[in-house]
Amino acid sequence: MSLENAPPEVKLAVDLIMLLEESDITPDVVLAALEIVQRDYESKAHAVTEPEPDNG
Repeated sequence: MSLENAPPEVKLAVDLIMLLEESDITPDVVLAALEIVQRDYESKAHAVTEPEPDNG
């Protein structure tokens, strides 16, 4: 499969892998950072799916 035809999440994953590998960051630091990013985006996704409280 060509990257240009890949889904956006695959393209982003490839870009992130390349960035992290070029930065010469240790795998344990990368994994710890990715856990933080995942929690942040799960929180954002949850906020989008939850209705805003009605203050009126």
